[in-house]
Amino acid sequence: MRQIEMRRFILPVLLCVIVPLQASQDIAAEKAQVLRLLSGYEWQFSPERFQSLAADTYLTLIDIAQDDSMVAYTRGRAMVALSLYKNDVVFAYFKETSSDERRPSEQRRAVEGLCEIFLDSKAPSIKNTLSPMLNSDDVHLRTKVARCLASILRDSPDKKLAGRLAAYRDSIEESWELEAAGFQTATGEQRQ
Repeated sequence: MRQIEMRRFILPVLLCVIVPLQASQDIAAEKAQVLRLLSGYEWQFSPERFQSLAADTYLTLIDIAQDDSMVAYTRGRAMVALSLYKNDVVFAYFKETSSDERRPSEQRRAVEGLCEIFLDSKAPSIKNTLSPMLNSDDVHLRTKVARCLASILRDSPDKKLAGRLAAYRDSIEESWELEAAGFQTATGEQRQ
């Protein structure tokens, strides 16, 4: 009788220890696999390499992108790979990161991600998030934001947005910034 009681006690305890341990090992193995895909001296993004991974790999990529112990280029590559996962979790991550001024390069990558992946489906939210960034001190961020907002404006006319873009354009003093923001061509011709 005592042996049966012990079995009833030991089995649940073992399951509570072994199952999380196995899950932890699976997560570590997936992260290692993703990190291998993000490494390489002459790394180039290859969507095909990521297609064999689990459908929720975007969670691992977000974890890597947020991990301060990772080198910046690995975090950046993780953000690039997130372009394969067009869902609300990735959108929320990009939206939050695009508003975080503490990491300028990641902020710019998040703006790129929002505009490249979600512009067709979440333009109003993107417009509201990015419009204030036209006043950023980061010139590279401003130019990325201007290009993105101009795309929104082309697809959906908006007088307020047009006014904000015009005010930004008029404040630019350097020709390279006009070109980078998409307001003029390399030859100096004005774009509308």
